[in-house]
Amino acid sequence: MSNFTSPSPMTQSTMSLRDIYYVVFRHKRKVIGFFFTVVVLAAAVTLLMPKSYQSTAQLLLRLGRENTTLDPAASMGAATVNVNGESRETELNSEIEVLKSRELAERIVDTIGISRILGAKRAAPLLTTYDSLKTRENAVVKIGKCLAVDLVKKTNIISVSFLAKDPQVAHDVVDNLLRFYEEKHMAIYRPASSYKFIEQQQDALNAEMKATQDSLNALKNSSGIVSVPEQQTSILTRLSNLEQDYEKVKVELAASRARVADLQKTMENIPQIMAQHKLGGVPLSSNEVLRTKINELRVQQLDMLTKYNDNSRRVKDLKQQINQASAILDTEDLNNNSSNAMRQMQADLLAEQSNLAAYTARELNLRSLIAQARNEMESFNNSSATVARLQRQLEIDQDNYRKYSEDLEQARIDSGLKNEKLSNISIIQEATLPLKSTVTTRAIYSMVFGIFFGLFGGLALAFIFELLDHTVKRFDDVENYLGLPALGVIPVLDGAAGVPWKIPRACSQTFDTLRETLRRARKDQKDSKVIAVMSCYDGEGTDLIAPYLAVNQIPPNNGGRVLLADLDLAKPTLHATFSIPQTPGVSDFYKSDTGPAITPMSFNNVSGLDILSAGKEFDGALQLSKSGLFAESMNSWKKKYDYIVLKMPPFSRSSLVMELADYIDDVIMVVESERVRREVIVQSTSQLNRAGINVFGVILNNYRYYLPQWLYKRL
Repeated sequence: MSNFTSPSPMTQSTMSLRDIYYVVFRHKRKVIGFFFTVVVLAAAVTLLMPKSYQSTAQLLLRLGRENTTLDPAASMGAATVNVNGESRETELNSEIEVLKSRELAERIVDTIGISRILGAKRAAPLLTTYDSLKTRENAVVKIGKCLAVDLVKKTNIISVSFLAKDPQVAHDVVDNLLRFYEEKHMAIYRPASSYKFIEQQQDALNAEMKATQDSLNALKNSSGIVSVPEQQTSILTRLSNLEQDYEKVKVELAASRARVADLQKTMENIPQIMAQHKLGGVPLSSNEVLRTKINELRVQQLDMLTKYNDNSRRVKDLKQQINQASAILDTEDLNNNSSNAMRQMQADLLAEQSNLAAYTARELNLRSLIAQARNEMESFNNSSATVARLQRQLEIDQDNYRKYSEDLEQARIDSGLKNEKLSNISIIQEATLPLKSTVTTRAIYSMVFGIFFGLFGGLALAFIFELLDHTVKRFDDVENYLGLPALGVIPVLDGAAGVPWKIPRACSQTFDTLRETLRRARKDQKDSKVIAVMSCYDGEGTDLIAPYLAVNQIPPNNGGRVLLADLDLAKPTLHATFSIPQTPGVSDFYKSDTGPAITPMSFNNVSGLDILSAGKEFDGALQLSKSGLFAESMNSWKKKYDYIVLKMPPFSRSSLVMELADYIDDVIMVVESERVRREVIVQSTSQLNRAGINVFGVILNNYRYYLPQWLYKRL
């Protein structure tokens, strides 16, 4: 038994190109209808638009004298003439903005008249000043809306056009616009009196440059700076040498202090040695050994001096041992030479103390020199930074002075041409008087908008309808949304006369595949397989698919048998389909719990097919599942038939299938395409699963092929 689970949207397949075409062709009537409706409406709006007349003119913008005029407020040294592509485009755009300016529009309104601009046949009386200003504002706004100023591509030509209901008004607006524009253009580009201004700026800059030079010279003289890099290197070298000498003196000072301390300690021990000598002294043999040891230590001292300097710790320790041994040896001759040794040691101590004083004085002197050199370096750095700043300022002043000198000559030329009124604007086409109405851009836009909105709006409408439609429409929907096996599709069959129970050729392959699937499913099953065919609603096709399924389940030349029973007692159809009596039938099981067995009728036209009609009388007094006669008959039929096909009433009308859950092996759901919502099918199959009934799969009935065959093969 399969457990039904509804797949999440993430597990559903993404939309392919075939899906898109399917949606478009399925809703093609809506798409076409929406498209033609919008296009017709756009055409009607276009035809109902009032006629308009367009007057045009053209202006040529060339490089004129005013383009080289100096602006006294601009930065000195800027190029006076710059005709590269970017500045040229900027100049053209600036002229277009002047043509579209509000000032020119107001002058046109005042010249031509408000009533002519607004298209009124006669001027309406204005009651208040506010009404007058508002009407004038409307006229100015209309000129801005109907005026078009464009740049002809890849040229220096500006095109001007105006739309109006009256051709004479269109001509007058353009003609006055050209005249007012020329006046405005000359006023904008009239050269200013910049000669005197530049001359004043040049004199002020000359004085500033002189003051900067004087400050620089004074600072160099006071600080003694001639060349900053060389003097800085000299001070750094001197400071480095002083610091090296200071480190050496510190080492020598420490060594001298150690020697003074050693001599003082030795002199303190001499009286004790002399006292010991007086008491007993040292044996003669010991004196010889001590002299030998002293000689060995002196040899070691000479050897160490080749490897280390006098300030080395090892040399000092060895020297101390020699001194101590010599002091002990000297005590033996203390009576003869103790006074001489004492005087010698005092002399050595005095000499070493003199050296110590000299090293101390040198250390203090070097420390003072280092501090002085660092102060000198700090002062030099401050002075050099000021010198560098003054030098940069002097260079800037000199550069600006040269530029002012060049611009002063240009300003003198501009001042001389002030009253000549040179212009770079030429009218190459005067305002035209239109004689024929013009198809306005608004009309073209209306049609184009109508076509595009109709097309894409129709497509969007199709996808919206598809999104809102939750019915099962295609073969893939069965597995993607219902999570059930799709057993096949039955296309929409025409109403041509034929044998009702005979399988049409269009769906024969579906039932052949289904027969093989059922055969494999009951391969290890000895009893017959009971299959219930049902739907969610009436009219979904169970009255046709149940007979098709029963007829197709009889293996050819196999001698198999199939029972087809009509359990839809409210709306029986099998007796009419096969032209057999309606009674006896299934309703007889409801009358009593016991009695003679009901024998199905054999259908002679199909070998191996037996049919059990629904019967007529039915009062609902006994449930079919509790009928002992029905249970006995089902046990007998399972042994006799290979398959038992039960045509069940729809789930929305009867729960008979739930009562017969113990007798039914599988249920085949018949779903009519584009009719039943997915949620209804999911709910029905969930109830069947909870009742322990296995839903074998779904047959999609009345399937519609919207895509043309040639397109379907290409996709």
